[in-house]
Amino acid sequence: MINYSNKKKQTKREKIKKRIIKPLIYVLIIALVLGIGNFALNKLAFRNYNMKSFMGANRYVTGNVVNKGHWKNADTAIIVNTNYLNDAVGAVPYAFDKKIPVYFTEKEVIEDVVIKDIKSRKIKNVIITGGITSISNRVERTLKRNGINSTRIIAKRGTGLSLKFASLLNERKKVPAVAVVANETMNTPNAVSFMPIASKERIPVIVFKEHERSEVLNFIREIGVNKVYVIGNTSSFTTSTINLLPNAEVISGKDRFEVNKNIIRRFFKPGQTDTVYVTKGGTSENEKELKVGEFINSLYSSNIAAKEGAPVMFSREDYLTVKESKLIKDLKIKNIKQVGFKLKRRSIFNPERLRIASALSLMAISLFLVFRAIYSRE
Repeated sequence: MINYSNKKKQTKREKIKKRIIKPLIYVLIIALVLGIGNFALNKLAFRNYNMKSFMGANRYVTGNVVNKGHWKNADTAIIVNTNYLNDAVGAVPYAFDKKIPVYFTEKEVIEDVVIKDIKSRKIKNVIITGGITSISNRVERTLKRNGINSTRIIAKRGTGLSLKFASLLNERKKVPAVAVVANETMNTPNAVSFMPIASKERIPVIVFKEHERSEVLNFIREIGVNKVYVIGNTSSFTTSTINLLPNAEVISGKDRFEVNKNIIRRFFKPGQTDTVYVTKGGTSENEKELKVGEFINSLYSSNIAAKEGAPVMFSREDYLTVKESKLIKDLKIKNIKQVGFKLKRRSIFNPERLRIASALSLMAISLFLVFRAIYSRE
């Protein structure tokens, strides 16, 4: 006697299995395709570029790696406090003109790796930027114990020091132009973007605030330049201040990343250089505060980039965004030099590809619902 009840249950179980297994197979197929695609993209991501990395255990070691092979005949070096980006942007073009390296230090302690690199170059004289509130006497004593003499350039932090270095640069040979940047935490990094051009073209960079404009305008008039680049957010300066600058050219953008790209597009034409230095453009949770120490890699890179006639590009992420990739392609870049980190391929599920990922997800869900509807009718 046939047990129709058991046969009916078996048929029902088979239908349930079909409803579950087939959609799972489709999901697995989609996952497999994505996995293979991801692997292939990893292999192909930077196939058209020569990739080189400059990395160390910290920013000081990275700086030594970047500087390796350069400034071989230097007898002097400049030291800047890591946390005072507004002092560094004045010192870097002057150092480049003198063909000497720039090092960075904390206020109270100079890293052993920095001392070691200075000594390996047989440098006997160091110029310290700022007074003891910038770099303490303890650092001076450390230098002295290692047989290194030091002198200081003392001026008001930011504006004063940038004017001092601008004056020293002009004394060596008349400068063709001046660049100005608002002396603000979120704006000073824009000066870093300009460093390769500033160094190569001997353009001093002056940071100042609106209430200090008379001092800056007087300096510009005294040295007689007829070209001023206004870099970054111009809202910090009044219209009258900008109008008082001779032949002012404004290079701005909505943030430091856009300013960086606009500077590169302004000064580098397609095919002019085959190299770009890529550094991280700083992190900020609320776009009101920045860890300026994160720009030290960019500053170390800028003078080497200037020697090679290359730009420094800020990367917002650990991968190249669509805009960054397009700029590199437009410039016909072949060599990407990564400083302080290694670029990764953009993953499928990063914000820029969210729309693609969403579309794939919707397709998978749609397939699942279609098959579910078909089998539910059986």
